[in-house]
Amino acid sequence: MEMLSSVEQIFALAPEQFGSLWHEIDTLIATMPQDRQFEAWQRIAAHFGDSPHSKGMPFFRMGILKLFVEPDENAGIQLLEAAYVEDEKFGLDSGQLPHRMGAYRLLSLTKEYFRYLRDLDQRDWQQKLLLPEYRSALMGTLLRVYDLSLAGILEMRSYNYQAFFSLITDRGLCAFGIENYYCAESLLQTFFLQGQAIVKTRDEYPLARAIVAMLAGVLEAFLIDRLPQTRGVPLGRLLREAHEKGVLRVGTRLSLLSSLMLHLRNYVHADRGSVQKDYFIDINTAKGCKAALDWVIAEMLQEQRSSPATAARSELRR
Repeated sequence: MEMLSSVEQIFALAPEQFGSLWHEIDTLIATMPQDRQFEAWQRIAAHFGDSPHSKGMPFFRMGILKLFVEPDENAGIQLLEAAYVEDEKFGLDSGQLPHRMGAYRLLSLTKEYFRYLRDLDQRDWQQKLLLPEYRSALMGTLLRVYDLSLAGILEMRSYNYQAFFSLITDRGLCAFGIENYYCAESLLQTFFLQGQAIVKTRDEYPLARAIVAMLAGVLEAFLIDRLPQTRGVPLGRLLREAHEKGVLRVGTRLSLLSSLMLHLRNYVHADRGSVQKDYFIDINTAKGCKAALDWVIAEMLQEQRSSPATAARSELRR
């Protein structure tokens, strides 16, 4: 079949022909204006009607588009959940486990996190992330974490010790950050590559929570190094003080990742983790957090390189 060059060609296809063409269709629709993208996916879902073929992809894409543009996330979440229902019906037919597919993975990053933000005190700085001016950055970061989690474990970025020496001037904090970072990396590799010491069906979820906690500890090291007067406080208070003192600026990737990590790390606690019923923090969520942390480290290193005076002061403090 020739390459699809227009949306109208899509609707000349029978539902059973879509399976091998989803990537091509996705790429074509992505070139359209955002409002027309939603309409196109909506038409595809209607085109499938009651046919015995998965509508997971159109529901998934419509859910993402809704989350980007609407101030209330409920419609987007409902579409992602509809996509997950389709994955439960048809995923095994394509050789995929529903909870390893896109809808579940994105729901594990978004559904409870939005609820967490909504439930915060109105005075909490994280509430501002829900404002229209930060919506695009918020969703862009969540989708980037999702996209990065799709990479193979050996394709993921890693940093050597020098990156930490450059970014953390306090030697004790630097050692702590390095230890947590490499231990989290090693645990991810053990799970995905070796597995002989991991009972995957039993250990995945506590292992994922532990990895997220260690990665949050790396973030703590970065922030405490910039707030030397703030010691011995929980992560939530540390982030609040970092915001009050201008270290965390609302809408930056560091602030967005910090908020997400605070939310995810709360599930280490039994009273929170034991009552979670669906869209668990699994090993792919943990992998996404590692990739997102690497993304933030890259930005911090770039900022440092663009500010020679700051770098020089850091050298003097060591």
